[in-house]
Amino acid sequence: MTATLEKGNWRTFESFAWHDRPDDCEEWAIVYTHHRDSDSVARANAEVIAEMMAPHIESGDAREEHHSHWACGWVDGYAIRANSPAADTWEDIQRSLENYPLLDDEVHSRIESEDIDESWECWARSEFERELEKQFGDEINIPADKLRGMFDEWAEWQHDSSGPYVNVAHVVGYITADDIREYCAVRAVKVYRNGIFYCGGTLQHDEWAADCPLDETEFAVCVVALIEGAASVEFDGTIWTWEEHNIGG
Repeated sequence: MTATLEKGNWRTFESFAWHDRPDDCEEWAIVYTHHRDSDSVARANAEVIAEMMAPHIESGDAREEHHSHWACGWVDGYAIRANSPAADTWEDIQRSLENYPLLDDEVHSRIESEDIDESWECWARSEFERELEKQFGDEINIPADKLRGMFDEWAEWQHDSSGPYVNVAHVVGYITADDIREYCAVRAVKVYRNGIFYCGGTLQHDEWAADCPLDETEFAVCVVALIEGAASVEFDGTIWTWEEHNIGG
């Protein structure tokens, strides 16, 4: 890899047309940072490069370029004036990448985490739920945040050019029936107001459902106290008590 910009290099590109080229286009080079299908390394570097090139775009020594491409949809990069501060910055970037493939490890880590979150929402979550049902039956009802927590406890994500992937069946192999019972535990509760039955409901982790819902203030006081293990709570002159037992699981 050479760090030196070759002005006029765009004339050697196959099937290329630069429709909005500057008047002195022979003094400019075109470089690309990433494309539609780029991996997390290229996208992380492109984000850092964008910050480094921003002052040169403002000065007029560089221009952002977005070009269509028959193979990968589009490619993004810059037109850079040769023998300019923008060219010096680009050459410094390339020399840095010759020594180490990432310009900023933290940016790359964040992008990989974002890719994992997207993969979880797009396919991993539904596949995980299907595998759990195959292994433990179809009565599993785990809150969304608890489901992700269970998955992350055992998941070992890998990354390649197509993005993050994980063996979901392998993850489920680590999960036991006791884990399922813990995550699915539902508590049936009878709520009493000044010793008189008020309503019945269920509490699954911190999600409350009742046949006679408590109002917002009562919910906040009673259910939080119940979650924290209190036997009763007094609020605004009213004594709330409850009795409960585990169901499900």
